[in-house]
Amino acid sequence: MRICFAARFGNTRATPFSTHQGEGEIMNSQANFEKTFSKDVFQSSNVHVNFGQDFIVTTEDKIRLCMLNHASRLANRSAWIGPVSLFVTIILVLITTDFHDTFGIPKATWHAIFLICAVGTAIWSLVTGLRAWNTATSIENIVCDLKSSSQSTVPATPPDA
Repeated sequence: MRICFAARFGNTRATPFSTHQGEGEIMNSQANFEKTFSKDVFQSSNVHVNFGQDFIVTTEDKIRLCMLNHASRLANRSAWIGPVSLFVTIILVLITTDFHDTFGIPKATWHAIFLICAVGTAIWSLVTGLRAWNTATSIENIVCDLKSSSQSTVPATPPDA
């Protein structure tokens, strides 16, 4: 004995029924259910069609090259964080510390070392900051690069009916 469930949209409950029917009758019941389901869904639904698409056909090596190019650009966009953090830390050290003679190095030398490090990290921060500012990359740039590497544009034609 098989137990089947039949449901009709618009009716919120599903009712079990048992059958001693053959496979053909069960298949017929499923087909009726699918017809009813499709009819009810399409009557109460809005269908929006948007099939106007651009297809980009390219090779794997061109995609890899494009992704590597954009990965390095993305790395450049966040490369400024380390130098700026180090610069801020060294400036805070210069502001808050009273240098002492340590490890046989006079306090004036320690102060000079930190000043030189501050200038070096300031230059490093400016270079990486400008590089990050001038580096523009996005999904649109990747798609445009892939499109620009194509050799031709072929308009889509509908298949013969």
